[in-house]
Amino acid sequence: MCGPIFIAVLMSKFKLVARYDVERNIHFDTVVKGCALDPASGIWTITTRQGSGRPQSIHSRFVVSAVGQLNLPRYPNISGLDSFEGKVMHSARWGKSRDLRGKHVAISGNGETAVQIIPKLAKIGIYLYLPEVYKGVKKLTTEMLNKQLPGDARAELRKRLTPNYPPGCKSILISADCYPALSQPNVTLETGEIVDVTPKGIRCLLAGIQSKDRTATQFLAPMDIKVIGQEPLSRSWAEGASAYKGMTVPGIPNVAIIPAWATTPSFS
Repeated sequence: MCGPIFIAVLMSKFKLVARYDVERNIHFDTVVKGCALDPASGIWTITTRQGSGRPQSIHSRFVVSAVGQLNLPRYPNISGLDSFEGKVMHSARWGKSRDLRGKHVAISGNGETAVQIIPKLAKIGIYLYLPEVYKGVKKLTTEMLNKQLPGDARAELRKRLTPNYPPGCKSILISADCYPALSQPNVTLETGEIVDVTPKGIRCLLAGIQSKDRTATQFLAPMDIKVIGQEPLSRSWAEGASAYKGMTVPGIPNVAIIPAWATTPSFS
C-alpha cells in the first residue's frame, strides 16, 4: 500500500544499485545481532547471522543503522487475545493470501499504518471496528476535518476525532482518505480502552475512561549496540530514545541512526 512517491523513490534506488554494482556488497537474508566498539582501536565489530547459518563478524570504523526504529512487530498485551477464534495478524506481517472481503475486521492502532490500511479495507466492503483510531492534529486539521466530515450528523464523530493534546505530541500524519473512511456505514469507531478479547470479538470500555500506559518494542531490536565497558544503548534508551539531531548518540562514536521519516526525539 505504498504511495506513488515512495514507489518512485524505491525504483530509483534499485536503478542506482544496478548502475554502481552495489548488489555484490549487499548481504541479503541477514540479521544484525549486535555492534560492539573496541574503544582502544576505534573498530566496530558487527555480529551477523545469515538465515540459519553460524554467526559472522564484520569489522568497520563506521556503522550506519537504517532499519528504522520499531522494526519488529509487537502484539498488544490484551487479555484473551489467544482465545480469539478468528484470524489475528500484525500489519507488519500481512498475510497476502488472506481474503478479507466481506469479513468483520477490528483494527487496533492509530499510527501511520492505520491511516493507510483503513481506507483501503473500507472500500472492499469490510465491516471495520476501530479502537483508538488516528485522531489527527488539533489546530492544523480542524478545517480539513470539517471539510471531510461535514454536516450536523457527523458532529459527534468530529468531536471524537479532535485531539486533546498540543500538535506534535504524536506523529503528524497526512491522509486524504482516512477521515472519509471513518464515516462509511461499514466502519465503527471505538475510542474506549480495550478490556479484553473474547473468542467471538472485543470488549471495550466506554469512551472517556483513562487509558493505561503502553510500551513499544525496544528501539533498534534485535540489535545490541554498545561500547565495550559501557552499558548498551538499549539500556540507555530504556526510558525513551533521544539522539543529537535525531541521528547520533553521545558516547557512541561513529554510529549514525537513520529512523523513519518521523525522526528520533532529538536535541541540539
